[in-house]
Amino acid sequence: MFLAGTQIGASGTGSPGRTPKEAPADREQIEAAFKLAQAAAAEYEIRVGEGDKALDLQREPVLRWSNPSVGVVHGNVFLWTRDGQPLIVGSLFKWFTPFTHMSHEFQSLTDESIDCNFHGKPVWKTSEPGLQFSDLPKAPALAATAEQRLLQIKQLAKDFAGSKKERDGTQVELRLLPQPIYRYAVPKKGILNGALFTLVHGTDPEIFVLIEARGETVPGGNTRPPG
Repeated sequence: MFLAGTQIGASGTGSPGRTPKEAPADREQIEAAFKLAQAAAAEYEIRVGEGDKALDLQREPVLRWSNPSVGVVHGNVFLWTRDGQPLIVGSLFKWFTPFTHMSHEFQSLTDESIDCNFHGKPVWKTSEPGLQFSDLPKAPALAATAEQRLLQIKQLAKDFAGSKKERDGTQVELRLLPQPIYRYAVPKKGILNGALFTLVHGTDPEIFVLIEARGETVPGGNTRPPG
């Protein structure tokens, strides 16, 4: 069984797994923004549901971005996970011009409640689901191997589309980045494969798409839907 959920993403341009191309003069700012973001991310303590254990921060960003159309700003997207499953996505970015402040944007990727502290102080609390999965009824039967299921997930991701309304009223169609920015599996929860994609304007991530292949393995390496 394949399930999918979508969420509005944090603003910024980026490319998965690598730093955007930059002029030599920008490199110091990019590195400074990265260090600030990584240090700030480490100060967040996020708990999901009734558990006492805080989520695990993936210290390396899954996306590094800049947005020259609005000024000089560099950001990094981090994930907070449990057993490798992404439950919180955060974009932490530093302005250099026309502003000088730093901003933190977060989105829940779970249907559980969130309690978040920053420097030991509560800053974010939710009781509503941040994400709801929907079954993909036209999805194919689960493939036998992780590699084959990833190909299935990538194909399913191509069916997602979105648009963005600019401040001047212009409607812009978004484009799916073909490669997921994060992949995972949590077999004990029945998640055989999971992948986080982004829909972008140019290379600016505007929407997150999370697709999971859920089922269980059976003797012979085959899979079957849960239940």
